[in-house]
Amino acid sequence: MASEVEIAKNQVEISNLKGDIQKIDESIEKIGEATSQISKLLAVHDNRLDAGDEADEEIKKDIKVLHQRITEGAKEVVSAIHTSEKSINETATIQHTKMSQEINKLDMKVNKLEQYKWYVMGIIATVAGGLGLLGYFM
Repeated sequence: MASEVEIAKNQVEISNLKGDIQKIDESIEKIGEATSQISKLLAVHDNRLDAGDEADEEIKKDIKVLHQRITEGAKEVVSAIHTSEKSINETATIQHTKMSQEINKLDMKVNKLEQYKWYVMGIIATVAGGLGLLGYFM
């Protein structure tokens, strides 16, 4: 009988263990499902991170291209400014030379007019002196 009691105890324990094993099996299935969902989420996040990295690389390339264009544009502007400055200086030099020539021509004309004025005044003084002498002798 003692063995029958032990068998009965063992049967009760086995039936209790079956319930626990079923609960463990259900828990393992739920953990498996959760692991599957976590794997899917990680895959989605990995894809998003990869897409973000690609976008970052494209942005970096765009920034490099933009920087290069700005640099080239600045060089072109500086070159255009130097060319304009050189052209303006050359034009100013030519105008200065022409104006100096014109001023010299005007100066020569003024000198001739002054000489003419003095000649005329000399002639007038001579004529007046001659007429004064002529009036004195008459």
